[in-house]
Amino acid sequence: MLATEGVADAAPEGTYANPGQKIQPEAAKRAAIHTAPWATDRFRHHVQKPVCDMKRTGEICGLGGGGVDGAIHRAAGPELLEECRAIGGCRTGEAVMTKGYRLLATHVIHTVGPVWHGGDQGEPALLHTCYCNSLRLAEEHGLESIAFPAISTGVYGYPLRLATETAISEVQETPTQSLRRVVFACFDQATADVYGDVLDATHGG
Repeated sequence: MLATEGVADAAPEGTYANPGQKIQPEAAKRAAIHTAPWATDRFRHHVQKPVCDMKRTGEICGLGGGGVDGAIHRAAGPELLEECRAIGGCRTGEAVMTKGYRLLATHVIHTVGPVWHGGDQGEPALLHTCYCNSLRLAEEHGLESIAFPAISTGVYGYPLRLATETAISEVQETPTQSLRRVVFACFDQATADVYGDVLDATHGG
């Protein structure tokens, strides 16, 4: 996941798959939601802190395998792997924070998403906990913005629509103090379209 500090007002022009979509303000402060293509250079320039959808090897977290985890490790350099090894482990649903090293991100929040087994083995609750714990860490460290990939929807097989509904509802329902912007970094346009559909549905179409 990417989380940024100090650039919450510097929304990258021309990168949002669904620009201008924000949570409607309620009694408590909420962060604004945007979606953006994961690979755009302008997006990478503006987003300075990631949430990494980690793959697990035993109980060692974030060892730079495939997907978003591997991409972040390659960009951050070997120091990120060394810090992950020093942490020692992260169970499904938990989240930990490391430095960003060679990334523009000052920090990386790592979380382990659930493997989809049909939905009757606690997967929805575990995915909910991934977002909850990641947002909690962001708030504890005073972050102003953060970016999530579509956690667990790659090789872990979580249905994209269900995962998107969980992600958006968790962000919408979480009061924030420091967080002002949440970006959902979508792997491709098809993923961005699903996020846009769910956002539209939450705003009454």
